[in-house]
Amino acid sequence: MQFWALLGLAGLVLTFTGPGRYAADASRGWATRPLASAWVFAVIGLAGAAGAWLAVGGGNPF
Repeated sequence: MQFWALLGLAGLVLTFTGPGRYAADASRGWATRPLASAWVFAVIGLAGAAGAWLAVGGGNPF
């Protein structure tokens, strides 16, 4: 697996899982569950990554 793909996957997972038990913002309710904005920004991020791949790499990322 490519390192950039692993970092992207880790970012996506953190978006939907929220902070851990010992995180600075663990007591905040909004940080412990994904909101609708998390889905919106995940789609925007994936589209941006695909656009950057096409602009820089010149090939189809999918």
